[in-house]
Amino acid sequence: MINEKLVCEIKNECGADDRTAFVALLSEMVGLDSLENEDDEKFETEYISPSVTHLKASDYLNDPYLKNISIPKKILGNWELTSISYEPYEGFIWNDTKTKQSFKDIPQLGFFSERFSFPAVLENGREWMAIKPNEIETMKDPIAKAKGNVVTLGLGMGYFAYMVSNKPEVTSVTVVERDKNVIELFESVILPQFPYKDKIKIVNQDAFDYLNSLTVLNGINYLFADIWHDVGDGTPLYIRIKEYEKALKNIIFEYWIEKSILSHLRSVIFTDAVNRSLTGTVEILGKNIYSGEELLSLASDEGIRTLIDDKKIDI
Repeated sequence: MINEKLVCEIKNECGADDRTAFVALLSEMVGLDSLENEDDEKFETEYISPSVTHLKASDYLNDPYLKNISIPKKILGNWELTSISYEPYEGFIWNDTKTKQSFKDIPQLGFFSERFSFPAVLENGREWMAIKPNEIETMKDPIAKAKGNVVTLGLGMGYFAYMVSNKPEVTSVTVVERDKNVIELFESVILPQFPYKDKIKIVNQDAFDYLNSLTVLNGINYLFADIWHDVGDGTPLYIRIKEYEKALKNIIFEYWIEKSILSHLRSVIFTDAVNRSLTGTVEILGKNIYSGEELLSLASDEGIRTLIDDKKIDI
């Protein structure tokens, strides 16, 4: 809904910069009147404005993968390699949800002031993987932590495999992918461009079948799970994969968009707390809660991980 024409109109009328104009338009489009209503003004100040970032295309065009890997258009079965774009001032989620100490969740909404194109993999016309700001930002931390013999569940366009294989401290990268067409696209078009392709090994197998075959003595140091499209389909898969951490204690597990998944699970806990408080019940997900401090501890990232480990959360 927000486009270059509307932003320019606000800028010309009010002398605002790009970000201020974007925030004003977004607030209006979600029904806020920050000039006349104090509650609306507070919501805009605490949630809308902190969520918006004016991004620079140069920060992403200099990404090693985007600079060095050429992606032609190609179709194989239900899969398609292509290029898609963000239009000027088109809003999109560019990073993981940011959770403040007070547990306010701030979505990370970004925009470019120019057209920004990026390579993508589509499955039946639906975007499955793309080398865009969200993927680049949400993989920075897992990429930085990877070392030794690395496993990644899910191939996509090979962004994670490319970035970690370039690291001297990474010895090998095993990519587990169940779809043969995705593997064929990757091996025929993308992998030949990797400078350290000899580090890469592709395993055509379901992620859970692969996990079931692992033992703590198999030499893997680090595992990155990325077999979901978003929080919706990712939450149950995240919970299911975390069950393997107890048996595979020698392996460091990391998960794509984990912060956003934990934010979603936190909302489940708070909703349950509100519903039960209305009936006078103090038990939440099998735990008796006697104070606000206990509830906040339960809803922390570590508290949620503990609930998952104890099999108290099942979605």
